[in-house]
Amino acid sequence: DDIPPIFGGEVVEKIDLHGPSSEVHVGRIVVGVMSSVDDVSALMVKVHDGLERFKQGGVRKIWVYRALDDGREVMILQEIDDEGSAWQWIDHPDSAAEWMSHAGLGAYPTQFVGKFAHLMTIDEQS
Repeated sequence: DDIPPIFGGEVVEKIDLHGPSSEVHVGRIVVGVMSSVDDVSALMVKVHDGLERFKQGGVRKIWVYRALDDGREVMILQEIDDEGSAWQWIDHPDSAAEWMSHAGLGAYPTQFVGKFAHLMTIDEQS
């Protein structure tokens, strides 16, 4: 009965843990997390410090977006090898992914697993 939440944000950083790859993302398994953080810059330092542990957890890519309406609200998408690894990551996240325990804001879900369907980008007008 509720209006589905829509996240509008800007890219903070996209990290590919397996080197350059295809830009085709449709159909890949993604763990999504909406979280509120005190400092997005500090969050990114922790992400970079934990990159090897993310790889060991089956994470292939990490995309971090900052909400347009709240600079402390972030959406973090993590492409994972397969659905089993995704659920394991949600159940037992590495300490490098501390935002996983603070997931879910208002109408937004806690952690979720899905298949990437579509990314819409709106370019700025000249």
